[in-house]
Amino acid sequence: MIRDQLIFPLIKEICLEENITFMEEPSRGMFGVMIFPNGKKYFVKDVNFNLNYVSSVRITRNKALTSYFLELFGYNVPKYTMVYSENKCRKYGLQDNLAKGKEFAKALGYPLILKINDSSKGQGIFKVYEEKELVEKAQDILLQANTFQIQKYYDYNDYRMVVLGDKIISAYQRIPLYVIGDGVSSVKRLLEQKQESFIKAGRDTIINVYDSDIKNNLLKLGYNLETVLGNGEKCELRFISNLSAGGECVELTDKIHKDYAGLGIKISQDLNLHLCGIDIMCPDITSNMVDYIILEVNSSPGLDNYAYSGRRQELYVKELYRKVILYIRDTIMS
Repeated sequence: MIRDQLIFPLIKEICLEENITFMEEPSRGMFGVMIFPNGKKYFVKDVNFNLNYVSSVRITRNKALTSYFLELFGYNVPKYTMVYSENKCRKYGLQDNLAKGKEFAKALGYPLILKINDSSKGQGIFKVYEEKELVEKAQDILLQANTFQIQKYYDYNDYRMVVLGDKIISAYQRIPLYVIGDGVSSVKRLLEQKQESFIKAGRDTIINVYDSDIKNNLLKLGYNLETVLGNGEKCELRFISNLSAGGECVELTDKIHKDYAGLGIKISQDLNLHLCGIDIMCPDITSNMVDYIILEVNSSPGLDNYAYSGRRQELYVKELYRKVILYIRDTIMS
């Protein structure tokens, strides 16, 4: 079943308003081409624009390479080590196996983050609290991937900055999936209510109330799905804050401090990216910069994170896409 597209109609509206011809492949509603007044053509797929050089895209898709080059350029990245499967270690003569990973973890201390090297949308990322849990989760990971990272956990707020050229066009705080008790409803019912609110808003995020991450987080808090939270009690159910995992966002584009805005623009330029999303953890992105950690860089960020929260946010997203389309026209296709 082809899913309904909210963004493609916005792109077509923008092209009509800006005197740009837009031609859509009709069978799927996911592919199209913009034809500019000078005759140049730019192809688009679904909601993402990839304005970047292939070499830079390949770097950002590999979390270890991204961290390596960011650190080389003087930016703060998580303390981490790579862990490779035994087969990969034998094949390439590598020494960074799970045993070495356990040594690194012991020296760094728990909790720690395990992250599959090419994961996306919050998938393949786990938080572990002790060596037994590390080994169990690592063994599960190595059944599906031959490379992952062990990272230091940083207890900062999680933000995303979207950079286009020399400007921050979007910045927001990402808040992990949570529920707030009413003194009557179980955690399970509160999650069901949150899912109902997502559907009502047109948001396509699906919450699996029986997800192992949710279950484990509840266990660590001494709760389960049948626990009734106190009135006003907030309970975070995941540690990852990706919107695709049920997270929510707080708009901060007009409030981001110039220090962090400048940092994001410089990172984008150093990685040779026209458009990117930068995931950063820091105490407060609206105040002067005291510390930060760059988690990763996304070379084709979706700009539709606000599109499912009513007409006002739909118009906001439309203007973000307008900025990208005009940047393509004036900078890349000129």
